[in-house]
Amino acid sequence: MTVEDAILRALSEIGLGVEHEDEVRRMLADPELAERPCCGGFCDPCVGVLRRARDRARSLLAPP
Repeated sequence: MTVEDAILRALSEIGLGVEHEDEVRRMLADPELAERPCCGGFCDPCVGVLRRARDRARSLLAPP
């Protein structure tokens, strides 16, 4: 599975649109960016939701 395929599948499973692909890709590449805390500002999507997509993409990319 390619990184792109993993990200798109993760986004779909989490219920996010493909417009968030680049953000999840950046979160995969930059651990500091990926650990931003939720600001409590009711962002859409919340960074916590994006982290779930990142984590799911990682699990899809992990060797069996």
